[in-house]
Amino acid sequence: FEREWISQEKNDLLFSYILKIPQENIHTMLFKNSLSLLKTISELIDQRVFIKWPNDIYCENEKIAGILTKTELFSGNSELIVDIGLNVNSDKTYLLSKGLKATSLKFLTGKTFDKRKILYGFLNNLNKMLAKDFNENEVFFEWKNSLGILGKIINFRFIDNEKITLKAKVEDIDDIGRLIIKDSSGRKGFLSSEEITIVNKN
Repeated sequence: FEREWISQEKNDLLFSYILKIPQENIHTMLFKNSLSLLKTISELIDQRVFIKWPNDIYCENEKIAGILTKTELFSGNSELIVDIGLNVNSDKTYLLSKGLKATSLKFLTGKTFDKRKILYGFLNNLNKMLAKDFNENEVFFEWKNSLGILGKIINFRFIDNEKITLKAKVEDIDDIGRLIIKDSSGRKGFLSSEEITIVNKN
């Protein structure tokens, strides 16, 4: 969707990894990636962090990390390319100068962080999520409960036409991560992250 991650040179953690998994496990990686990143950030700061559906990480009302994924399918198996950007040591003035409503670990704590150690921390958390004995249902419900949008009225914008907006209540989230919504007329429907983005919460 022509999205980009703006980073102050050499200050942030920007990386990609490739994972080969069965095709039926693709949607669960959305939950595992964002939870692993959420846990990693939570271990470093005292402030409350949460997942903004489907997988951006926010501290209060400012973005601190984001995830983009691309999937290639090969006869029953899939290759998942995951791109992650985390604001580590970026200066808040720099972020504001780029018109970003964002923050960084350094701004939140006053400390300078070792990016390599944060990367190792993320990979360690991800490996735990990928363990065969990890309960998939527990992963889904932990991700779902980390969103903080159930029962709330949200303003959405359609990705292919930003002029079209939708105001609806989030009734629930299905097992592949789509929002189950109800609009002002009482009609229910499903919304996926390929269709819409959250503008703001009321």
